[in-house]
Amino acid sequence: MLVYMVLFLFVVIGIFNLIMAVFLDSVLNDHVARELQELGYRSEESLDW
Repeated sequence: MLVYMVLFLFVVIGIFNLIMAVFLDSVLNDHVARELQELGYRSEESLDW
């Protein structure tokens, strides 16, 4: 019974870790894309004057 509980806990933590990794990767990629877009927008503004 103890082996089953430890294995179940290991699987649950692994699945949670996978979900969090995918979520954080998505958030960080969106943040970088927005930063690059903002930098591009600012550089276009600086060329106008």
